[in-house]
Amino acid sequence: MLLSLALASTWLIAAGGCRSTQDRGQVRPTRPTSTGSTQLSYRTASGRVMGITIRRPPAARGLVVLVHGGGFVGGSRADMDTWAGLLTADGYATATIDYRLGGAQNRERALERAAQDTVAALVQLRAQPTLSPLSVVLWGYSAGALTVLRAAGEFPDRVRAVVSLAGYEQPARIRRGHPAMLLFNGTADRAEPVMLAAATCRAAHAVSVDCAQVTYSGATHTISPAQMADIHRRALIWLTRISG
Repeated sequence: MLLSLALASTWLIAAGGCRSTQDRGQVRPTRPTSTGSTQLSYRTASGRVMGITIRRPPAARGLVVLVHGGGFVGGSRADMDTWAGLLTADGYATATIDYRLGGAQNRERALERAAQDTVAALVQLRAQPTLSPLSVVLWGYSAGALTVLRAAGEFPDRVRAVVSLAGYEQPARIRRGHPAMLLFNGTADRAEPVMLAAATCRAAHAVSVDCAQVTYSGATHTISPAQMADIHRRALIWLTRISG
């Protein structure tokens, strides 16, 4: 399924400022904050403690885990706060996560490490009594989009669906049983070319995996406010269908 939209030619993610939470130490207990969110930590395979921010409405429809971009060298979970606010208002519990950065000179290694961290965060989230019954959607932008697609493919039993903003997965990695995917890409994106995302969906369809792609004519790697609103609307419709 390919939807082509002629919208603005730039993407701009409206998000809070960056902050780093890549500290070492003990896993902190869950605690409420003044903003109504909850802070949690998880431990990576290397022993590093990373942060998670959870927002949960009274009756959650599911859990959306949001993974930031930054080329595996920058960014933080705060970059996904705007998406978290929108989705929480829609009735989804959300979790924005930090993951280990660095090593961009070996992108595949950095991607695998980020995917491992995402799964480790998911394990910690599923250990929370109020979140464990909820179906899980992974949602990522740029490097985060690559990460959520990789994590979902490696651990399909833990994920219901994936929303990718400016990302793709290697066709050879798409196997039968992969969680459903919704991909949003700009046709002028030079960082993550749209043709690679199209190949992801073709590979998915070849093994009977649900994959839809929405393309924005002339759009680059960033997200405009108009596109953000359109992504939000289309993703909600798609998630409702996937959830049955």
